[in-house]
Amino acid sequence: MTRPAFENLLEQARTAHGSQACLTQFCPFPDDLREQPVEPFHIPAADILSRETGLYSDALSEFRDAFVAASPVAQWRETYKGTNIGQDFMDRFACYTLIGEGARGSLAKKLIDRFNLSEGKEPQKFGIGLKELWSVKPEKHKPGMVKHTMGWPLDNSTGGGSFMYHYGDNLVSIGFVVHLNYKNPWISPFEEFQRLKTHPAIRDVLEGGERISYGARAI
Repeated sequence: MTRPAFENLLEQARTAHGSQACLTQFCPFPDDLREQPVEPFHIPAADILSRETGLYSDALSEFRDAFVAASPVAQWRETYKGTNIGQDFMDRFACYTLIGEGARGSLAKKLIDRFNLSEGKEPQKFGIGLKELWSVKPEKHKPGMVKHTMGWPLDNSTGGGSFMYHYGDNLVSIGFVVHLNYKNPWISPFEEFQRLKTHPAIRDVLEGGERISYGARAI
């Protein structure tokens, strides 16, 4: 049996949602929410919203207040993880939504188009990033060292650069990025990365070490 407190929560949230055009235009309020019989992992919404004042806009104060008032009833995200409330409620009505689907994701493209997010902005820039993790000799490891480069081995008409970070137990992370607007159709970002490692400042660190892992992705 649904508790009256939970029904009050839904009514407050539904009313607050309906009063904000930016929310109603984005998505309808879900009509299939049910109270879930779960063990609570309690982090009151009131604690989060009162402490992190920069997370919300004054324009959505009614919606914020509804969550704060409901905090004794509704537990935070961990409680409803994997349930209807976790999927249809908390995840759909957040202060901020991060779309983490990589470069040029299909959902991100729809959101950019729907909300005109690119209007008045510079065109997005894409690249290919390659990264390797090395275990180097202790005498060559300098914890905290950060090294960034631009240019070589790329030519003057190709954008890109590299990074190298020393951290952990003799670990070095090294990577190389090539902007995807390069003009030369024969360029190989992987080969350019290997050429980078022949530079004395890079080669000296890696020589005698062992490559543990590697990967690449669009960025």
